[in-house]
Amino acid sequence: MSKINFSNHQSTQDCVVLKFGGTSVSTLQNWQNIQEIIKGHLKQKRKVFIVHSALSQISNLLTQVAEDALTDQHLAGVTKFKQQHQNLIADMGLDENLLEEIYKDLEKVLQGVSLLNELTDRSKAEILAKGELASTIIGAAYLEKTMSESVRWLDAREWLLASRGSNIHKDYLNVDCDAEFDEELTGAIAADDIIITQGFIASNKKEETVLIGRGGSDVSAAYFASKVAAIECQIWTDVPGMFTANPNVTPNARLIQRLSYVEAQEIAAMGAKVLHPRTMSPVRKANIPLRVKSTLQPDQPGTLIEKYPSDLQGVCAVTTRDPVTLVTMETLDMWGQSGFLGKIFAVFSQLDVSIDLVSTSEAMVTVSLDHAQNDLSDEVMDKLSNKLSKICKVKVINSCAAVSIIGQKVSGILSQIAPSLQAFETNTVYLMSQAANDLNITLVVDRDQANKIANSLHEYLIGSKGNTDQFGATATEMKRLYEGLETKVEVASTWWEHKAKELIDLCPNDEAVYVYDQETLSKNANTLKNITAAEQIFYAIKANHNPEVLQNFYKNGLGFETVSEVEVQYVLKLFPEIERSRILFTPNFASRKEYAAGLKTGVNFGVDSSYPLMHWPELFAGKEIILRIDPKTGKGHHAYVRTAGKRSKFGIPIEELEALSIHCRKHKIKVVGLHAHAGSGILQTGHWREHAELLNRCREWFRDVKILDLGGGFGIQDKFHQVPLDFAAVQKSLEEFKKEFDDVAIWLEPGRYLVAEAGALLTRVTQVKTKADQHFIGLNTGMNSLIRPALYGAYHRIVNLSKKDAAITRSATVVGPICESADVMGRDVPMPDTVEGDVVLIANAGAYGQVMSSSYNMREPAGEVVI
Repeated sequence: MSKINFSNHQSTQDCVVLKFGGTSVSTLQNWQNIQEIIKGHLKQKRKVFIVHSALSQISNLLTQVAEDALTDQHLAGVTKFKQQHQNLIADMGLDENLLEEIYKDLEKVLQGVSLLNELTDRSKAEILAKGELASTIIGAAYLEKTMSESVRWLDAREWLLASRGSNIHKDYLNVDCDAEFDEELTGAIAADDIIITQGFIASNKKEETVLIGRGGSDVSAAYFASKVAAIECQIWTDVPGMFTANPNVTPNARLIQRLSYVEAQEIAAMGAKVLHPRTMSPVRKANIPLRVKSTLQPDQPGTLIEKYPSDLQGVCAVTTRDPVTLVTMETLDMWGQSGFLGKIFAVFSQLDVSIDLVSTSEAMVTVSLDHAQNDLSDEVMDKLSNKLSKICKVKVINSCAAVSIIGQKVSGILSQIAPSLQAFETNTVYLMSQAANDLNITLVVDRDQANKIANSLHEYLIGSKGNTDQFGATATEMKRLYEGLETKVEVASTWWEHKAKELIDLCPNDEAVYVYDQETLSKNANTLKNITAAEQIFYAIKANHNPEVLQNFYKNGLGFETVSEVEVQYVLKLFPEIERSRILFTPNFASRKEYAAGLKTGVNFGVDSSYPLMHWPELFAGKEIILRIDPKTGKGHHAYVRTAGKRSKFGIPIEELEALSIHCRKHKIKVVGLHAHAGSGILQTGHWREHAELLNRCREWFRDVKILDLGGGFGIQDKFHQVPLDFAAVQKSLEEFKKEFDDVAIWLEPGRYLVAEAGALLTRVTQVKTKADQHFIGLNTGMNSLIRPALYGAYHRIVNLSKKDAAITRSATVVGPICESADVMGRDVPMPDTVEGDVVLIANAGAYGQVMSSSYNMREPAGEVVI
C-alpha cells in the first residue's frame, strides 16, 4: 500500500469516522438511530466511514465456543451465535442466507480445534473475527437496502497490518497496527458515500487474521481515522460520554464535556471503560479530534477530546480499577545493590506479565498488576512467585483495587487534594504513586473499600464544584433525559422566592435576621415520616433549638435527639407532657455528673465511649442503653462534619465491642440499641442500609438489641448540579432490610435536613469595592451570625433579594464586618449590580446558624423570626 506523509496531505472530501459498539448495532431500533446519525453527516457533505463491533455479547460467546470445541461441546454455542444474528436479519427484513459463508467458516475452524484437541492463538483469532465480520455484513446490507447513497463493505484485514508482535499471546490476540495516512485506501473509497468495516481485527505479514485486543474496535476506528485523514473520529456507545466517575457507582458523576488527549488517555488507562486507552495515540499523532457520544441519546454533546493548551487546571475525574493484584518483594540486600530491579523485572518479562505501578523503599519493591492487561491465572502467579522467591521474599496480595485522582498538573493542587485524602484514614493504603506526567495520583486499597473511597473523593473534589465549561449534566440527569422525564435538575422553587417582598420588609435597616418558614418545616418533616421503615424519627435539636421550630416538629410527631443535659431539660420544660421515649440523650466526653443527671430523667440514653461504662459501671447497672458504634468511614464535604473514623472523637471502635459486651453482662447493663452516624450532607441512597447491615452484624455481641439507630446526615440540594436525595429509594432499601430482619426497630436522627432549607439569613449591604480583579460586597453581619462557611468551608446560595430578577453582571466575594480574613460568606458569587442598602439573602441557613452564633468583635448576631 502506498503511503505519504500525513502533514502534507490535503483531503479532497471531509470524512468522519464513526465507531459503533456492540450494543449500538444489536437492534433494529439502534440501527435506525445510526441511520439518522449518518444522514446528519451526509447533509454536511461528509463521507461516512463506519467501524463497528460484533453484536452485544457475541465476542464472549465465541470465546466460550472456542473453549468448548476442545471437548466437542461447541454446537449449542454455534446455534446461539446463528440465532442471535438471524433474529436481527429477520427484524431488518434481509436475506436469511446472508451469513451462510460466515457460519460455514466458523464451523470449519471449530471442527479443526475439536479434531486436533488444540486451541491455538491463531485459531482463537480466526474464531473471534467471525463476530465482527458477521455484524458488519448485516450492517452493510441494511444500509444498502434503506439508503439511497452508495455503500461499500471493506474487510479491515486488507487495510490494517500488524506493525509488531510480542511474546506469547500478543502475536495474534493483541497487536498494534500501522496508522499512517494511506493514499491507496482514500483512493479505494473515493467514489463511495458510506463505508462500513470491522473493528477489532487486522492481519499480519503472513496475511493471517490477528486481533487488536478486547475493546479494540475503538483503536481500529482511531487507526482508520488517521489513515483517511478524518476531520473527526466519533466513538458511539451506549453511554453519553466520559464521566467524572463511574456513573454506576456515583450517581452524581458529571459528564466531562472537554478533555485533552492526555487527560482522556489517563482516565481510560486508570479504569474508565468507555474508551480503550490505546485509542488516543493514533488520533493524537494525526491531531484528529475524537468525540464520545451515545447512540441512545444522539442529540447530547458527548465528550470532545482534542489537543489544546489546557486552561482547565484541577481534578477532572476519580476512577477505579478493579481488581488489582499487588506483589511485594523484600530483601535487605537491595540497598546499594546494582541491578536488583533489573533482575526482578526480568522475571515479569519472561512470563509476559506487564507491571503497572511501582513503589520502592530501601528494602522493598511493590508493584501492581492490572488484570485487564495480564493473564494472572493461578498457574502464572505460581510461576512468578517461585521465580521471584529465588531472588527475594515474595508476598502476593489479591483483592485490591486502584483509586486514581486525575487532573492537569495534579502536583500543583496537592494542597487542595490533601483534605480529601482523609477518605483513606481508616483504610489500608498498600501503594501510592504520582504519575511522572503529573496527571494522576493513584492509591491501591482493599477492593471492598474502593467504591466508597472513590465516592468520597469525588464529592469533595468534583461534586462540590459549581457549573463549569468542562463539566456538564450528572449521570442521573442524563438518565432522566433518556427516559423522557423532566431533565433540568435545579434547586426547586424556594419558599423565599415566593415570599421575597415579605422578607425584604422583615429585614431591619441596621441589623440582620434569621427567618424560618413553618410550611417548609412541616414539608420536610412529612418527607422523613414517609420513610415508614423507621419506627421513630428524632430531630437533632442542636441544629436549631428555636421554640417555635421545636413546637412544629412536636406536633408532627417527631422525637428529639439531645447532646447535653441542658438540652434535655430544655425539651422537658417546653413540652412537660412529652413521653420520655420521645427523647434521646447521647452525650460526648461529658462529665460523670452529667451522665448521672441524664440517666435520672428516664429518657433513651446513648453512650458513645467505653470509658463511662468501664469506669462508672454503677451508674448504668440495671439501665437500658444504646451504644454508638464508629462505622469507621466518615462522610461529608469537610473534616468537621465527618463523625466517623479514627480521627473522629465519636463512637466506640468495633474492635472493643466483644470485650465491652462481657463487661456489660457482668455489671447488668442492658444494651438494647446500637447507633452509627457517619457525617452530614449524604446524598447516596444506600448509606442508611449500609449502617443497618453493619449494626445488625454487631448484634452478635448484644443479644438484647431491639433498636438500630441509623443516625442522620440526610443531604439537601445545596447546589444546582447536585442530585436530590431519593427518599423513595431510601425507604425501599430499608424496607428490604426489615423484611429480612423484622425483630428490630429502626430509628433515624436527622438534623440539618429538617431545618436548613426552611431558614434564610437576611442582611443588608454596607459597602462595595473592587481591588484589582476582585469585587467585594460587604454585609452588616458575617461569621458572628453564620460561622459555617468559615468553619466548614460550607456553601450557601447567596442572592440579592432586592434585585432577584435583575441580570447578573459579575462575580463577587461576599464578606461580613468581622475583623478576620475568614469572614467570607461566599466566593465567586454571581450578583447583579449591587448597592448599599440592598437586602441580601443567604439560603439554607436554618441549621447550625443562630445556634452557633457569637458576639465576636462585640457585634450582636442576627435575631430570629418564624413566619
